[in-house]
Amino acid sequence: MAFNKVEIWQMMKDNDGHDVIFLRDDRGKILSISIGTCEAAAIWIKLSPDFATSIVRRPWSHDLIVSFLQKVGATISRVEIDNVVESTFYSTIRIMYKNKDIIADARPSDAIAIALRVGADIYVDDSIMDEAGFFPGENNI
Repeated sequence: MAFNKVEIWQMMKDNDGHDVIFLRDDRGKILSISIGTCEAAAIWIKLSPDFATSIVRRPWSHDLIVSFLQKVGATISRVEIDNVVESTFYSTIRIMYKNKDIIADARPSDAIAIALRVGADIYVDDSIMDEAGFFPGENNI
């Protein structure tokens, strides 16, 4: 598998009111992933910290996971969106612990929320971007 680093391009609601996150690679190709409302909020908190800090006063589950990993000496090296089956995306979180690379399955939205909390890079498998990605202007985006 070959991976390409992506950035969060936008987060918005689609025409049906579902939350969608858009990831952009270095070519400008976009991958859209539908996410749950709670996960969208967890991502938004880190994308808009100046505004969110006044609203969110307690740690969320993603913060707990990061805190736990840090306390045991583990670090998150990266997040990989590495599979898609029937429009459902799958991802893994790569964790370094005692010089071992541990791979944990996660929903992409949870993996992204955690990556934002630790500054970890997000990668998408090239075959997924080729299959499901698009350039702005296509698909009415």
